[in-house]
Order: sequence, then structure tokens, then C-alpha cells
Amino acid sequence: MPSALTTTRSRVGGVNDNGIPLGSIEISVRGQLPGAGEHLRRRLHDALARAPRPVLAARATIARRNDAAAAVRISATIDLNGRILHVDVDGETVATAVDHLQDCVRRALDRAGRHRAAADRHRPARPVAVRDREIVRHRTFSLAPVAVAVAAEELQALGYEFHLFTDAGTGQDCVLYRVPGGLRLAGLDPAVQGGPATVSPHPAPRLTLDEARERFELDDRPFLFFAEAGTGRGALLHRRHDGDLGLVTAG
Repeated sequence: MPSALTTTRSRVGGVNDNGIPLGSIEISVRGQLPGAGEHLRRRLHDALARAPRPVLAARATIARRNDAAAAVRISATIDLNGRILHVDVDGETVATAVDHLQDCVRRALDRAGRHRAAADRHRPARPVAVRDREIVRHRTFSLAPVAVAVAAEELQALGYEFHLFTDAGTGQDCVLYRVPGGLRLAGLDPAVQGGPATVSPHPAPRLTLDEARERFELDDRPFLFFAEAGTGRGALLHRRHDGDLGLVTAG
């Protein structure tokens, strides 16, 4: 059963240097984390002061992970005048996770400002070759098997675009992701039951990491779900907010 989720907007007034009201930032707290929500809201509010364009919406979820070495995860989504930024961080404590999030948001906003300035000058930055990008590994949020319906609740609560998990019904690794009009489910084997999602009829390709990296870049997709050639477990390659590649693993 998923942890209780509390979503709040602050009653405290005040705006930052970019005119963003503190109370407009939506914060969700998953698990017992007293005081964490308002602390996170204020630090995210401070970070957004340097946004290079209007912030239309900002939300973040802070969650306790009792079954992981990094005990706290924060996921933030920022609508930067139509450009969506996603920032995910982990920390051993609430304080370290919030500090890390604030730093990552500031860096992401600084990059967004530089990219905008380059576009305005009609001189887009030269893209980094795929082989030069670092791959940052981290494990999925759901370490224990869960039902598809629970995975859907986690995806919605955390504001993810995709969510790698192990299906409790079949024992196979799957990815749940957003599509126009709802959710879609892809499994290592398409025989998985979708529950609240439609099911992709295509099995996940079995690839080495180098093969997955090459296919990901060639297809220009937001993520690539595949079975790791060495283990057969599900993995998901995606592009991070900092330009590097993220590798989410199920085991």
C-alpha cells in the first residue's frame, strides 16, 4: 500500500525577486516528514527567483524511502513559460536533499537562460556528442513489486513522465508513461496486464548499454525502455535536465 500523500499550498504570503508568490508553489509530502514541506517550498521559491522567463507553475514532491540508502527523494516540475523542467534528487536527510534540489534547480535555470540567449542570437550551442555524455545510474523509486494501479498513482503523485517498476502480478519489469489521453504500459513481454493503462504490443529489445545509447540517440525519443543484455532486467535510458543521460534500473 503506498504511503499517505499530502498536497498543500502555502498560506504564507510574499513573492521572490521574479514576482513568484510563495503560496503558488504546490508541495506534496509522502510519508512522515514533519516540516519538510514548508522548508522545501521556501528553498524552491528562492531558487526560482533567478528564472530567466516567467514561471507558470511549480510543484515538487518529497518522499521518504525507507528501503533505500538515500532515504529522501524530491521530484520537482517547473513550467518555464511552456518549457518543462524536471529535477529529481536523492539525499540521506531532508536537509541534504533540499540543498541538492535547490542547487540543481538553480543550475537548470541558468542553463535555460543561456540557451535562450543563444537562441535569441540565432547561435544555438553545438550539441554534445552522445558518446561524450555521462550516464548517471540510479534505481527506480519502487524497489518492491507493485500493481500497475499503484505504479500509476506513484507516477501521478510524483509528477513523472515515466515510471519504471516491477509488476507484482507478473514479476516482470515494466515502464508506465504518459501519452495523449492517458497512460501506456510497456513490459519486457507484452503479455502484461495494463490495468488503468493501454498496453504496448512490442516487447522490450535486449541491448547492451552501448547499443541502447546508440538507439536512443538515433530515435530521438524521450526515453528508451530495454532489457539489459547481461541481466535481462528492465532498464530505462533518458536525457536528464543537465544534458547527461540517466539510466534507471529495476534491480
